[in-house]
Amino acid sequence: MKFILYLFCLLGALSTFAQNDNTPNHQHEVVLGGGLHSRGYMFGGTYSHFYQPKRAFLGQAQFAYIKHPKERVMDNDNNISISNSGQSRYTFGKQNSLYSLRLGAGQRFFLSPRSRKQNLALAWSYTAGLNLGLLKPYYLDLIYRTSNDGVIIRSETYSEDNRYKFLDPLDINGASSSSMGWDELQGRTGLYLQGSLYFDFGPSDQIAKAIEIGLSADYFFQEMPIMLEQPDERLFVNIFIHFYLGKRW
Repeated sequence: MKFILYLFCLLGALSTFAQNDNTPNHQHEVVLGGGLHSRGYMFGGTYSHFYQPKRAFLGQAQFAYIKHPKERVMDNDNNISISNSGQSRYTFGKQNSLYSLRLGAGQRFFLSPRSRKQNLALAWSYTAGLNLGLLKPYYLDLIYRTSNDGVIIRSETYSEDNRYKFLDPLDINGASSSSMGWDELQGRTGLYLQGSLYFDFGPSDQIAKAIEIGLSADYFFQEMPIMLEQPDERLFVNIFIHFYLGKRW
Protein backbone atom coordinates (compact mmCIF):
# COMPACT_ATOMS: atom_id res chain seq x y z
CA MET A 1 0.00 0.00 0.00
CA LYS A 2 2.82 2.36 0.88
CA PHE A 3 4.50 1.51 -2.42
CA ILE A 4 1.39 2.56 -4.39
CA LEU A 5 1.18 5.79 -2.38
CA TYR A 6 4.84 6.57 -3.09
CA LEU A 7 4.30 5.80 -6.77
CA PHE A 8 1.39 8.24 -7.03
CA CYS A 9 3.46 10.92 -5.28
CA LEU A 10 6.34 10.34 -7.69
CA LEU A 11 4.08 10.49 -10.75
CA GLY A 12 2.51 13.71 -9.46
CA ALA A 13 5.91 15.29 -8.95
CA LEU A 14 7.05 14.28 -12.43
CA SER A 15 3.84 15.66 -13.93
CA THR A 16 4.32 18.97 -12.14
CA PHE A 17 7.95 19.12 -13.25
CA ALA A 18 6.99 18.43 -16.85
CA GLN A 19 4.29 21.11 -16.74
CA ASN A 20 6.66 23.67 -15.24
CA ASP A 21 9.38 22.69 -17.68
CA ASN A 22 6.99 23.25 -20.57
CA THR A 23 5.94 26.73 -19.41
CA PRO A 24 8.33 29.68 -19.91
CA ASN A 25 9.60 30.83 -16.53
CA HIS A 26 10.23 34.47 -17.47
CA GLN A 27 7.81 37.14 -16.28
CA HIS A 28 9.35 40.29 -17.79
CA GLU A 29 10.18 41.45 -21.29
CA VAL A 30 11.65 44.62 -22.80
CA VAL A 31 11.72 45.14 -26.57
CA LEU A 32 12.98 48.01 -28.73
CA GLY A 33 12.29 48.59 -32.38
CA GLY A 34 10.65 50.63 -35.07
CA GLY A 35 8.41 50.43 -38.06
CA LEU A 36 6.48 52.04 -40.86
CA HIS A 37 3.14 53.83 -40.65
CA SER A 38 0.85 54.63 -43.55
CA ARG A 39 1.65 58.28 -42.70
CA GLY A 40 5.20 58.11 -41.39
CA TYR A 41 7.35 55.98 -39.11
CA MET A 42 7.97 55.12 -35.45
CA PHE A 43 10.76 54.24 -33.01
CA GLY A 44 10.02 52.99 -29.52
CA GLY A 45 9.88 50.23 -26.96
CA THR A 46 7.52 48.20 -24.80
CA TYR A 47 7.83 46.66 -21.34
CA SER A 48 5.72 43.54 -20.68
CA HIS A 49 4.89 41.90 -17.36
CA PHE A 50 3.40 38.41 -17.76
CA TYR A 51 1.05 38.22 -14.77
CA GLN A 52 -0.97 35.28 -16.17
CA PRO A 53 -0.10 32.50 -18.66
CA LYS A 54 -2.15 34.22 -21.39
CA ARG A 55 -1.97 37.87 -20.31
CA ALA A 56 0.63 40.61 -20.01
CA PHE A 57 0.57 44.18 -18.75
CA LEU A 58 2.22 46.65 -21.16
CA GLY A 59 4.07 49.92 -20.66
CA GLN A 60 4.86 51.75 -23.88
CA ALA A 61 6.94 54.68 -25.14
CA GLN A 62 7.07 55.74 -28.80
CA PHE A 63 8.41 58.60 -30.90
CA ALA A 64 6.69 58.93 -34.27
CA TYR A 65 6.69 61.12 -37.36
CA ILE A 66 3.21 61.81 -38.75
CA LYS A 67 2.65 63.03 -42.31
CA HIS A 68 -0.36 64.95 -43.57
CA PRO A 69 -2.27 62.88 -46.19
CA LYS A 70 -2.03 65.74 -48.70
CA GLU A 71 1.76 66.16 -48.58
CA ARG A 72 3.27 66.25 -52.07
CA VAL A 73 7.01 66.20 -52.77
CA MET A 74 8.20 68.35 -55.69
CA ASP A 75 11.48 68.78 -57.55
CA ASN A 76 13.25 72.09 -58.02
CA ASP A 77 13.06 73.08 -61.69
CA ASN A 78 14.78 76.45 -61.35
CA ASN A 79 18.23 75.15 -62.38
CA ILE A 80 19.91 77.16 -59.64
CA SER A 81 22.90 75.33 -58.18
CA ILE A 82 23.26 77.54 -55.10
CA SER A 83 21.62 75.94 -52.07
CA ASN A 84 21.97 76.15 -48.30
CA SER A 85 21.26 72.45 -47.87
CA GLY A 86 22.07 70.74 -51.18
CA GLN A 87 18.48 69.46 -51.35
CA SER A 88 16.40 70.17 -54.44
CA ARG A 89 13.26 68.23 -53.41
CA TYR A 90 10.74 69.76 -51.04
CA THR A 91 7.15 69.40 -49.81
CA PHE A 92 5.04 72.10 -51.42
CA GLY A 93 2.83 74.15 -49.09
CA LYS A 94 4.15 72.58 -45.89
CA GLN A 95 4.22 74.81 -42.81
CA ASN A 96 5.22 72.40 -40.02
CA SER A 97 6.41 68.83 -39.51
CA LEU A 98 4.50 66.85 -36.88
CA TYR A 99 6.19 64.49 -34.41
CA SER A 100 4.45 62.56 -31.65
CA LEU A 101 5.78 61.44 -28.26
CA ARG A 102 3.50 58.72 -26.86
CA LEU A 103 3.49 57.34 -23.31
CA GLY A 104 0.88 54.74 -22.47
CA ALA A 105 -0.15 51.41 -21.01
CA GLY A 106 -2.28 48.47 -22.04
CA GLN A 107 -2.63 44.69 -22.12
CA ARG A 108 -1.73 41.79 -24.37
CA PHE A 109 -3.94 38.69 -24.61
CA PHE A 110 -2.41 35.50 -26.02
CA LEU A 111 -4.77 33.25 -27.96
CA SER A 112 -3.20 30.19 -26.32
CA PRO A 113 -0.91 29.67 -23.30
CA ARG A 114 2.74 30.31 -24.09
CA SER A 115 4.73 27.07 -24.25
CA ARG A 116 8.32 25.95 -24.76
CA LYS A 117 7.08 23.79 -27.64
CA GLN A 118 5.79 26.77 -29.59
CA ASN A 119 7.70 28.44 -32.39
CA LEU A 120 5.10 31.21 -32.68
CA ALA A 121 2.60 32.68 -30.23
CA LEU A 122 -0.20 34.91 -31.49
CA ALA A 123 -1.76 37.64 -29.37
CA TRP A 124 -3.82 40.79 -29.65
CA SER A 125 -2.95 43.99 -27.81
CA TYR A 126 -4.28 47.40 -26.99
CA THR A 127 -2.48 50.45 -25.58
CA ALA A 128 -3.63 53.97 -24.82
CA GLY A 129 -2.17 57.01 -23.15
CA LEU A 130 -0.88 60.55 -23.33
CA ASN A 131 0.30 62.10 -26.56
CA LEU A 132 2.57 65.12 -26.93
CA GLY A 133 2.50 66.51 -30.46
CA LEU A 134 5.61 68.45 -31.49
CA LEU A 135 5.32 70.94 -34.34
CA LYS A 136 8.66 71.67 -36.02
CA PRO A 137 8.76 74.63 -38.45
CA TYR A 138 9.44 73.61 -42.05
CA TYR A 139 12.24 75.60 -43.72
CA LEU A 140 12.55 76.27 -47.44
CA ASP A 141 15.44 77.78 -49.39
CA LEU A 142 13.75 80.77 -51.02
CA ILE A 143 15.18 82.58 -54.04
CA TYR A 144 15.64 86.34 -53.90
CA ARG A 145 16.74 87.92 -57.16
CA THR A 146 18.99 90.98 -57.13
CA SER A 147 19.01 93.98 -59.45
CA ASN A 148 22.11 92.75 -61.30
CA ASP A 149 20.51 89.40 -62.27
CA GLY A 150 22.07 87.59 -59.31
CA VAL A 151 20.29 85.47 -56.72
CA ILE A 152 20.39 85.15 -52.95
CA ILE A 153 19.19 81.98 -51.22
CA ARG A 154 17.63 82.38 -47.77
CA SER A 155 16.35 79.63 -45.47
CA GLU A 156 12.98 80.75 -44.14
CA THR A 157 9.84 79.41 -42.48
CA TYR A 158 6.39 80.48 -43.56
CA SER A 159 5.13 83.94 -42.59
CA GLU A 160 2.56 86.35 -43.95
CA ASP A 161 5.42 88.45 -45.32
CA ASN A 162 6.81 85.65 -47.53
CA ARG A 163 3.53 83.88 -48.28
CA TYR A 164 3.68 84.46 -52.04
CA LYS A 165 7.27 83.24 -52.31
CA PHE A 166 6.60 80.23 -50.05
CA LEU A 167 3.77 79.11 -52.34
CA ASP A 168 5.43 79.91 -55.67
CA PRO A 169 7.54 77.04 -57.11
CA LEU A 170 9.52 79.56 -59.17
CA ASP A 171 10.81 81.13 -55.94
CA ILE A 172 11.69 77.86 -54.17
CA ASN A 173 15.13 76.28 -54.52
CA GLY A 174 14.39 73.27 -52.32
CA ALA A 175 14.05 72.21 -48.71
CA SER A 176 16.47 73.59 -46.15
CA SER A 177 18.52 71.33 -43.88
CA SER A 178 16.35 69.01 -41.75
CA SER A 179 18.41 70.03 -38.71
CA MET A 180 16.80 73.48 -38.75
CA GLY A 181 13.82 74.18 -36.51
CA TRP A 182 14.49 71.78 -33.63
CA ASP A 183 15.01 74.73 -31.28
CA GLU A 184 11.60 76.13 -32.27
CA LEU A 185 9.36 73.19 -31.34
CA GLN A 186 5.77 73.87 -30.25
CA GLY A 187 3.95 71.35 -28.06
CA ARG A 188 0.31 70.24 -28.37
CA THR A 189 -1.20 67.75 -25.93
CA GLY A 190 -3.50 64.90 -26.83
CA LEU A 191 -4.26 61.19 -26.53
CA TYR A 192 -3.51 58.07 -28.55
CA LEU A 193 -4.95 54.58 -28.96
CA GLN A 194 -3.49 51.50 -30.64
CA GLY A 195 -4.83 48.02 -31.36
CA SER A 196 -2.77 45.27 -32.95
CA LEU A 197 -2.01 41.65 -33.66
CA TYR A 198 1.29 40.55 -32.10
CA PHE A 199 3.39 37.73 -33.57
CA ASP A 200 5.84 36.46 -30.94
CA PHE A 201 8.57 34.25 -32.47
CA GLY A 202 10.00 31.79 -29.94
CA PRO A 203 7.92 32.84 -26.91
CA SER A 204 10.10 30.86 -24.51
CA ASP A 205 13.45 32.23 -25.77
CA GLN A 206 15.41 34.73 -23.71
CA ILE A 207 15.83 36.84 -26.84
CA ALA A 208 12.46 38.34 -27.77
CA LYS A 209 11.61 38.68 -31.48
CA ALA A 210 8.25 40.00 -32.62
CA ILE A 211 6.25 41.65 -35.39
CA GLU A 212 3.23 43.82 -34.65
CA ILE A 213 0.56 44.85 -37.18
CA GLY A 214 -2.27 47.16 -36.28
CA LEU A 215 -4.11 50.46 -36.28
CA SER A 216 -3.29 53.64 -34.35
CA ALA A 217 -5.14 56.90 -33.75
CA ASP A 218 -3.53 60.14 -32.57
CA TYR A 219 -5.89 62.85 -31.31
CA PHE A 220 -4.80 66.34 -30.27
CA PHE A 221 -6.82 68.87 -28.31
CA GLN A 222 -5.82 71.63 -30.74
CA GLU A 223 -5.74 71.65 -34.52
CA MET A 224 -2.32 70.90 -35.99
CA PRO A 225 -1.23 73.34 -38.75
CA ILE A 226 0.81 71.20 -41.16
CA MET A 227 -0.24 72.23 -44.67
CA LEU A 228 -1.01 75.82 -45.65
CA GLU A 229 -3.68 75.10 -48.25
CA GLN A 230 -5.39 72.23 -46.41
CA PRO A 231 -7.70 72.21 -43.37
CA ASP A 232 -5.90 71.72 -40.05
CA GLU A 233 -6.61 68.34 -38.44
CA ARG A 234 -6.80 66.98 -34.90
CA LEU A 235 -7.16 63.26 -35.64
CA PHE A 236 -4.55 61.17 -37.48
CA VAL A 237 -5.21 57.47 -38.17
CA ASN A 238 -2.46 55.08 -39.29
CA ILE A 239 -2.01 51.46 -40.27
CA PHE A 240 1.36 50.24 -39.01
CA ILE A 241 3.85 47.39 -38.93
CA HIS A 242 6.49 47.31 -36.17
CA PHE A 243 9.54 45.08 -35.72
CA TYR A 244 10.88 44.39 -32.22
CA LEU A 245 13.94 42.80 -30.63
CA GLY A 246 14.62 42.52 -26.91
CA LYS A 247 15.21 40.42 -23.81
CA ARG A 248 13.17 38.36 -21.35
CA TRP A 249 13.92 37.40 -17.76
